Amino acid sequence: MHVSSLNYDIWKAVTHLYLNDPLNHVYLMYDLIYELNKVDIYFQLAGKKIIGYLLIWKGFDTPGVHIWGSTREN
Repeated sequence: MHVSSLNYDIWKAVTHLYLNDPLNHVYLMYDLIYELNKVDIYFQLAGKKIIGYLLIWKGFDTPGVHIWGSTREN
């Protein structure tokens, strides 16, 4: 999912993640706000809740990858 295709429900879920645990999700929030043109993100959803994500930051020659949460469906 490219950042430009994020909808209101996803933004709301991202905000909820950040507010409940800012230290674990600071890269997610920062990159979505300030590095929009350098980010790809993939979410694992359960309804409208984010249970995992893969954040790829493409700011340098080598991408930075941040993985959080569940990768399997329950």
